[in-house]
Amino acid sequence: MKALLYADGSPRSRSAAAWVALMMKTDPSMRLTVISFVTYVPGYGMQWDDGTAIEYAVADVEERVMASTRKVFEEHRVAVETVVGFSFGTAGIAASIVDYARRGGFHVIVLGARQKALPDAVVENVLRLSTVPVLLVKKLPAAMLAALTEDK
Repeated sequence: MKALLYADGSPRSRSAAAWVALMMKTDPSMRLTVISFVTYVPGYGMQWDDGTAIEYAVADVEERVMASTRKVFEEHRVAVETVVGFSFGTAGIAASIVDYARRGGFHVIVLGARQKALPDAVVENVLRLSTVPVLLVKKLPAAMLAALTEDK
């Protein structure tokens, strides 16, 4: 089975990573790709003149988001692939996740979900657009998250 996990560095994202790491330990044949995005919002932050802004932004996402997510999988000794995409605003993230899952032949998309009644726009749009199952993982209680992320 091929799974695609969206990581954004949030506690809910780390909860989803911990849950998937546990799933991978019970099913060693499972393959996981972790996807995250550099989001460009016009007028905020990124300068295009020097041509290196995208490289720095991708490196920043790799360092901040992917490193913390990768650590969860390293603790469980499971291998994952990581991909950093680029999105103009947050609206394109859901469509990019679903498109990447479709093109890559993924069987399931895993997302961290808020504990509110309605999911955020990315989660809602992935649910609406996806043709493969979507597994939503709520932010786990601290004790459960600690138990899942401890190396035993």
